[in-house]
Amino acid sequence: MVKKKMSFILYLFIFEEVLEIINILSKKIQKEGTIGNAVIEISTVMKTIKNMENEKSFDVLWNNVIQFLLKYNVDVYIIYLDLVSKKGNQI
Repeated sequence: MVKKKMSFILYLFIFEEVLEIINILSKKIQKEGTIGNAVIEISTVMKTIKNMENEKSFDVLWNNVIQFLLKYNVDVYIIYLDLVSKKGNQI
């Protein structure tokens, strides 16, 4: 159960980051309004998201999740123990 809650929270944080990037894209496309510029902006967004697929970006995301859990008094230690006990399984 803890694993599912943790996965859900992690997915929410990932979803938020992607939506923030898409929101910026949407505003730029609405402002510029040409197909050529839209293609360039979409390509840039795709590169940005691809560049987020690294350990450093995940560490930043993970730290944000932990701060959220601490802020709302979710027992991070129990979640950590659950994840460690199932080592090898993805969260």
